[in-house]
Amino acid sequence: MNFSFMTASGIIFSRGAHKNIGEYIKGMGKRALILCGNSLKGKKLDAITASLCENGVESFCHFIPSHEPDTNTVDDAVKAFNSNACDIIISIGGGSVIDAGKAASGIVTNGGCLQDYLEGVGIGKKIVNAPVTFVALPTTHGTGAEVTKNAVISSSTELYKKSIRDDRLLPKKVIVDAELMTSLPKKQTAHCSMDALTQLIEAYTSARSNPITDALCISGLKMVADSICEAYDNGDDVDAREKMAYASLMSGICLANAGLGAVHGVAPALGISCNISHGESCAVMLDHVMRYNFDYVTKKYANIGRILNKCDIADDNEAALSAIEYVSKLKAHMQIPSDLKYLGLTAEDLPTVVKRCSSNSMNANPVKLSADDVTALLKNLI
Repeated sequence: MNFSFMTASGIIFSRGAHKNIGEYIKGMGKRALILCGNSLKGKKLDAITASLCENGVESFCHFIPSHEPDTNTVDDAVKAFNSNACDIIISIGGGSVIDAGKAASGIVTNGGCLQDYLEGVGIGKKIVNAPVTFVALPTTHGTGAEVTKNAVISSSTELYKKSIRDDRLLPKKVIVDAELMTSLPKKQTAHCSMDALTQLIEAYTSARSNPITDALCISGLKMVADSICEAYDNGDDVDAREKMAYASLMSGICLANAGLGAVHGVAPALGISCNISHGESCAVMLDHVMRYNFDYVTKKYANIGRILNKCDIADDNEAALSAIEYVSKLKAHMQIPSDLKYLGLTAEDLPTVVKRCSSNSMNANPVKLSADDVTALLKNLI
């Protein structure tokens, strides 16, 4: 047995914790750049800035566009940090806002523009100096970005979605508070919840999984079984939101240590090619990739099926199939398309889509997929 494990240096999981953020980060900085989405404006943001002020931290709010972060988003955040002479970055938002803050924390201490550091498209610049202190407060229960060591950034002009990656990009403090998630719209709830479920399933069945990530994935999947439909059907149900927040947190910890699989290999390519969100890409692809992987991880899918369906099916094949059926029914319940036909992709588009797939995630899939394999998988869905 041989593996390593790491996560954020401090995690606070508590309902209402955002109101006490100043106490949690006391001594970590004096001038905070707060990155947040426009939807956070109001009482919750006021409570956060008030708590910071009460604990001697001056704050400067910088609002991030609603789309997934691009290189300009991060470079603008770096400029805002420098122009306000800040010494700490706090991201309050979904995966996009957290990834923007995470990337900015590495750039402000190392110089240059973000693209210089991006895998596969930059000039290979590395983070040498330690990133500035970074704190993350997720407002969605999906990406687990608050506990991952990479930030995924897009370019709408050069049409890529790539990562900046370094172990030191892990936040110094993570504050998970379900009260920040109750205003999440229904459609976004569906997509981010499916992202968390996908990450738990893929990390659990990854070629790089280990005993710790397996245990955490199982813990997260149990929370999904208890709450995913409730969070979607009734967004004001704080208990359901909190359970999904836990599932998302576990999914982020696990993916950071075990990797993912073909769903996340294809998702960036669909996102950049078809202009859909990451969560939507994962949701549409999940059950199809599970069918492809079925023969290679049947026992683990059987465990997943028993957990999600809350039943003890004796036969492994039957239990594994029940996991895929659960995902398919869940997609229908959340009004998520069953295939890719709605995106208007054609066979002529597939070589470009396949070329944009993430090799990092593909390499952790339980069975290796060639470009021809991915093409065939996608062709059956259009």
